[in-house]
Amino acid sequence: MTMRRRARRARRGQFRIIEAAISAVIIFVTLVTIDQFTRIPRLIMTGRSGSLRTTAYNTLYRMADTGILENTLGIGSADWEGNLKIVLDSLLPTTVYFNMTVYAFSNAAQPTYYVAYNKRMISNSLSQEAFTKTPEISSAEFLYVARNSKIYLLRLQLAEGGVGSY
Repeated sequence: MTMRRRARRARRGQFRIIEAAISAVIIFVTLVTIDQFTRIPRLIMTGRSGSLRTTAYNTLYRMADTGILENTLGIGSADWEGNLKIVLDSLLPTTVYFNMTVYAFSNAAQPTYYVAYNKRMISNSLSQEAFTKTPEISSAEFLYVARNSKIYLLRLQLAEGGVGSY
């Protein structure tokens, strides 16, 4: 009699271990599934926005480091806005809309306020709707001092493309 009871208890114990393992697997699969379906979309976009901001800063730095800004803004060529647009078209990915605004400080000795310097829009979008309808927009500001001691503030806005022909 005691042998049979021990055998039944042993079988019950083995079944309980198997039951606990199956329960743990079910709980794990449930948690993974819930995590996949409850991701906050804004967190995904924020990662892309950070990437756009990094791209904007890298582009502005590259333009200053290679002398592009000095050859366009510093010299003050007649079509410097068009030249900067061509450079930005070549430096930035084709899936990104850009808009650059250049501000000039009124007085280099006392830079207290600045005014818009570019008269034409430096952008690859046909209208500003690309920057109002896109969920991902990022901007970077870059202070540039030309060799002639003029101070410029460059604001580069980037928007995620692929939302239509803007």
